[in-house]
Amino acid sequence: MSTPPAAPNDPVPISLPEEITRLDYEVTPTMEPLVSLLQTLAKAAPSAIRNKHKLYSIIIRAREICNHILAIGIGPESVGLEVLNECYSLIDSLEEHLLQVAQLLVIEQGALGPESCASWSEARAGLVAIMYGLYKPPFTELRKNLVYGFLGNDLRERLAR
Repeated sequence: MSTPPAAPNDPVPISLPEEITRLDYEVTPTMEPLVSLLQTLAKAAPSAIRNKHKLYSIIIRAREICNHILAIGIGPESVGLEVLNECYSLIDSLEEHLLQVAQLLVIEQGALGPESCASWSEARAGLVAIMYGLYKPPFTELRKNLVYGFLGNDLRERLAR
């Protein structure tokens, strides 16, 4: 028996890991390892047995940060070393957070049992701390620096008043 052809209005299947890690900009060589780590975590997240919502929230926030970092690469040539150094600092910090997620993800993928119940709140607290960390410096300063970095001196000075 063959499968009938799909009707024009049939929903198109999507891949959740691909959707939540889709970036708005082309990945630069500097960002490739970080984006690869993000995509690996997104592919592994569905196999977690608990705290999936926290994992997905972290992955989505990390994707937002990656998009902000990649946006620098499409800006004018006048982006200075200060902005680029901050960008590299952001990459290092994000990588550190994602590696912490990877460690907790291994625990979250374990079988349910007395041991997993005992570690549940500890693992959740770790994920919450990571999530909050993605909304604290250096990540909170990125949007302001991106905007100011692309503005002319005159406009930048008027906004500072």
